[in-house]
Amino acid sequence: MTTILMAGFWGWFEAKAGIEALGHSGPADWCYGVTYAVVLLLGLAGLLPRRT
Repeated sequence: MTTILMAGFWGWFEAKAGIEALGHSGPADWCYGVTYAVVLLLGLAGLLPRRT
């Protein structure tokens, strides 16, 4: 769901980078993988103890 909600970002990314991110049926497969990896890394970073 997050990947689809980020369609505006993927359109901007495609225009800037020249890498096809949006097709006629929605975001490309690799967009889902990138979004999943970012969400996973942010979640794992939240589990790390913070130093004060």
